[in-house]
Amino acid sequence: ATGILFNWLLADTSLVRLDMTEDHLYTVSDASKRILAQLKVPVQVKFYITPQDKMPTQLKSLERDVIDKLSEMRVASGGRIAFRAIHMEAANVLGNPLDKEEDAKTKKDSLEARMIEKGVQPFSVQVIGEGEVQQQLIYSSLGIAYKEKEEEILPRIMPESLDELEY
Repeated sequence: ATGILFNWLLADTSLVRLDMTEDHLYTVSDASKRILAQLKVPVQVKFYITPQDKMPTQLKSLERDVIDKLSEMRVASGGRIAFRAIHMEAANVLGNPLDKEEDAKTKKDSLEARMIEKGVQPFSVQVIGEGEVQQQLIYSSLGIAYKEKEEEILPRIMPESLDELEY
């Protein structure tokens, strides 16, 4: 019973956190910590991303990296940042002239089609493989909602912009 009580008290609490990455990618700046500590209500963050198995090889760890950064921000905010990943595929919104009419209607009603109206759009990345360079459409955007304000979309979250994510 004592062990269970101790675990319950320390759940979602961090005693010591170390960022061993070369550029301290997962260390939240002091200025951001002060801002996050002042949050009165939870901030809702949605990470719209292509599933890992459909991502180009060089971007397969992107979801994990962004979630890790958001986790650090959640700890710094005292748990007032709530986030989740929403998997989306560009193929669900791209139209094919050979599709049947009801398949086209299903694509129009898909999550991806509704998200385009909000500003979440797939973008093209270069994929190098088997001696050729191709273009592939992927999703990687953040939606941030606070209080009654409309969700703000941050497009094109890429590995090179992770260090700027908290700003």
